[in-house]
Amino acid sequence: MKKMHSILLIFALFIISGFFDDSRSLSNHGSIEIILIMFIGGFLTAFTPCVYPLIPVTIGIISSINRENKKSPLLLSLIYASGIIITYTVLGVVAGLGSFTFGNYMGSPLFVWILFIIFFALGLSMTGFYEIQLPQSLTNRIVNIKGSGNTSVFLMGLVAGFVAAPCTGPILASALIYISTGGSPLLGGLYLFSYAAGLSIIFIVAGIFSGLLSKLPKSGRWMIVVRSIFAVAIISYALYLLNSSYGFIDLLNSMDRYHIIASILAIIGFIGGGLTREVDFSPLSHKLVKLIMVIFISIAFLSFSLSNHSEDKIEWITDYDTAINKAKNEKKPVIIDFYATWCAACKDIKNKTIPDRRIQEDAKRFIMIKLDVSSPDEKLSNIEKMYAVSGLPSIIFLDSELNEIKNLRITGFVDADDFLRRMKSVK
Repeated sequence: MKKMHSILLIFALFIISGFFDDSRSLSNHGSIEIILIMFIGGFLTAFTPCVYPLIPVTIGIISSINRENKKSPLLLSLIYASGIIITYTVLGVVAGLGSFTFGNYMGSPLFVWILFIIFFALGLSMTGFYEIQLPQSLTNRIVNIKGSGNTSVFLMGLVAGFVAAPCTGPILASALIYISTGGSPLLGGLYLFSYAAGLSIIFIVAGIFSGLLSKLPKSGRWMIVVRSIFAVAIISYALYLLNSSYGFIDLLNSMDRYHIIASILAIIGFIGGGLTREVDFSPLSHKLVKLIMVIFISIAFLSFSLSNHSEDKIEWITDYDTAINKAKNEKKPVIIDFYATWCAACKDIKNKTIPDRRIQEDAKRFIMIKLDVSSPDEKLSNIEKMYAVSGLPSIIFLDSELNEIKNLRITGFVDADDFLRRMKSVK
């Protein structure tokens, strides 16, 4: 079990740091990366305390149906998995039908706090503070769903995620909230299809090779580590959103030797049981200690991932009229960066993309305009309307005749290579 703890702790470091890689939140990763993260998240979910004990029970039922009806174990396992996948994929598509954009509301402190509270509450349940679960009467009905052969197995798969709601609920809710910000049913379906596929893998393998059940590690404290990984990831995202408006992590990173402070927080968090302490049936004081340790780990990872390692040496002009007149006189192309203090992706571009040496060099042939529209006055609002800015970030490229090259407009996070490619296209 100690070996299992060590492996999971290392894996936790990998997953959590990857979740905020290059100071980007999940919402700023490319679709392929998100699909991979969702798949890994689904696979890890199978090892949480609410799901893992279901594996031998489920495989036992599938084996019984197999003996009675002489069905293929592979077929029955795939049918069960298809039930799980269909349920989650449909939920992803429905969530993707929304067109909810964080950026349109992040200027409101009230909205930021509401969003933070939702994610923090979901993360809190993963620490063992409390459980999010369906009413017992509904759970009993789901568990007692009956059928014959393929139908029975398929129905079991359809409701599997709801039976394990205490562990899958917070993760699913977080994913659905995120997916609803994109307004893409296709991507929403793909993301949760990937999550469900990851969750189903162990059921498929165990269903085909039932002899492997005896080789699986027994349920134990190591499952708390898995659940705690999700707690740290979800709470980190909650803190990330709060930081987008209040910059408390940025304040920490502005201190001398901030990396030492962050390291100390991470060490205290790990030693204090942020990933290993089980508090489900413990007194409130023990739960509070666990929560504080999880928060320490979350702050440490955010500090490292959001740290700015490069310097922006570009000569930005903050007065629009002055900059445009300068561009006219010097016949130079223009880049206009609309940003806001609450815009997370704007900060990511500022900290990780713009400081690239190649961008800094090529920027010399442009007139670089930076406009803070956190709380726009009438003049800034008119400029936004003139360029049809509907969300942030919005980075606009004008040629030397001051005509916008619309296919180059940036409306989300882009890396340095992509940004530079757009710059090179402007003459």
